[in-house]
Amino acid sequence: MLPLTAADDQLKRVSLLAPTGTAADLDRSLGGLDGKPLGRCRDLLGVYDLGTCTLSIDDLPGDPAAFGVIRVEVKQKRAQVPAAFFSTPERRRACEDYLARQVAKAVAELAPDGRERRPAGTLSIGALGQHILERTVLRVSDERVLARLAMRLPTKGERLVAGSAADLLLRQIPGLMERSVTVDALADGALRRHVSVVEDQENLRARLEGNGLVAFIANGAVLARQPDGSDLPLDRERRLEFRSPDRLKFTLNAPNWGAVMGMGVPLGVTVVVGGVQQGKSTLLEALQQGVYDHVPGDGRDRVLTVRNAVRVSAEPGRSVRQVDLSPFVSSLPGGHPPSSYDTDCAPKSLSQAVGLMEALEMGATALLIDEDTSAVGFLHRDARTQQLVSREHQSLIPLVEQAHLLYTELGVSTIVVASSPGDYLDAADTVIMMQDSCPLEVTSRARTIAAAMPNRRQPEVRRPAYRPQARQPLRETVPAAGEKIEVQTEGGRARWLRVGEEVVDLRCLGPLLEPSTAVALGYALQRLKTEYLDGTRNLPEALSMLELDLDRFGLELLCAQAGDTLPALSRPRMLDVGAVLNRLPSLRVVVEERVQ
Repeated sequence: MLPLTAADDQLKRVSLLAPTGTAADLDRSLGGLDGKPLGRCRDLLGVYDLGTCTLSIDDLPGDPAAFGVIRVEVKQKRAQVPAAFFSTPERRRACEDYLARQVAKAVAELAPDGRERRPAGTLSIGALGQHILERTVLRVSDERVLARLAMRLPTKGERLVAGSAADLLLRQIPGLMERSVTVDALADGALRRHVSVVEDQENLRARLEGNGLVAFIANGAVLARQPDGSDLPLDRERRLEFRSPDRLKFTLNAPNWGAVMGMGVPLGVTVVVGGVQQGKSTLLEALQQGVYDHVPGDGRDRVLTVRNAVRVSAEPGRSVRQVDLSPFVSSLPGGHPPSSYDTDCAPKSLSQAVGLMEALEMGATALLIDEDTSAVGFLHRDARTQQLVSREHQSLIPLVEQAHLLYTELGVSTIVVASSPGDYLDAADTVIMMQDSCPLEVTSRARTIAAAMPNRRQPEVRRPAYRPQARQPLRETVPAAGEKIEVQTEGGRARWLRVGEEVVDLRCLGPLLEPSTAVALGYALQRLKTEYLDGTRNLPEALSMLELDLDRFGLELLCAQAGDTLPALSRPRMLDVGAVLNRLPSLRVVVEERVQ
């Protein structure tokens, strides 16, 4: 491992902001800048003791449309956030998430001074979705609560309105912190509930596989989201609460909730069937999101999926670097070996096989597959097609041939959603039928049908499900630190990531990726290049070391050189970091000798 820099080492130390001025000093400086161009306001940069809090003005761009960066610190002597609420990594994440949401709520309630028609500034702590993630926008420690906010000063044209700026900086910001992070604001028990929910989700998720489960959905969960495409649950009068079928009923015991009853999805191969608009894809999307903790009341805070579950979809046109497709492909055009598939533009079926093999390489333990986002040829091939197209011209071996091998040989479970799953009934360990958004366990019935109507398809050439391959990404083909990171969003969700000249489609990671997580993915790529891709480590090893250092030093490690102008980041899964790296058009790899 390359040595951590001095800046990295500082991340582990919690140092209080050291004021260089007082509230009176800031007021005088603002008065002297009244009516001046915003470019002059960089004179305000510094740290100010405002009495109830300390304000650090870290960056003020000259463009009135651009956001600057401030930090606001409340010492624990005043905040008095009980240490029990951040005594473990899970509790700390939950506590910080709750306090960040309190700050966001207080910011939303700010309004211009009604006594005078003056321009108002803008504050933002960033978009906080339904997931409870580690974030850089708020940190809590034994010494302080620190919030990082984006800010636009009040202007008229491109000139500062000092009176409004003083109101924002000297009155509104201290007030919103008092209403958000101090003990008086936390007296209703909501923080305790927030922490308890995360503690229980983490506890139960960690015990799924030990109980023979790949996922669990508690009775009373709400899976469906708002029809406007948001991540919020349906309104109470329209929502349908989940109920487990008797044959899949399972009870887990949580530290705070106690006994929780719901549907356990067993390890192995599970097929979810049903007609159109019956809730199949809604169920799979909830399971995909079950790798994350959710806020209380989201409806999915008791939907739990093993941590390393990955959704695998077709991605026609994606780039691929030296991926072993031999478990799924017997031959490639031009005589190229399927054991080292490499292309700048993969076709639909092969792209899905690539995504599956990459997920296995990075340690995925469950695969989530929806027929609607899959290549039909990758999922199955019926008997009539086998008769029509001779075997020597059927180079792609469908997943239906490999799903059970993936579990028996590797312990990797598969959940497949399909409207016409006939070929999968022989391979399925569990069959769930969705009917009017309600799950029915129909495994015995499916087996009876399969026995009465034998499958006429012939087994394809059976190959080992997976032979471990270790690819070493070449450092020089990964974007360098300092290259600009941009995220394109749609409906508040990240869709594309640009790092320097490299552009990656993020839709492969799921429909609800937060922009701050996408930004963190960009910085993670740069950090991998700087510290971990040293020519000796394969991708899983590099990702494992990055994750260990994030646990030690915090998410700030990803862009330590940014200093006080740290961007808003949310912590991604290492599986997602690897997925983005694999899709870099510039990526080149060296393939290690196979592990026997």
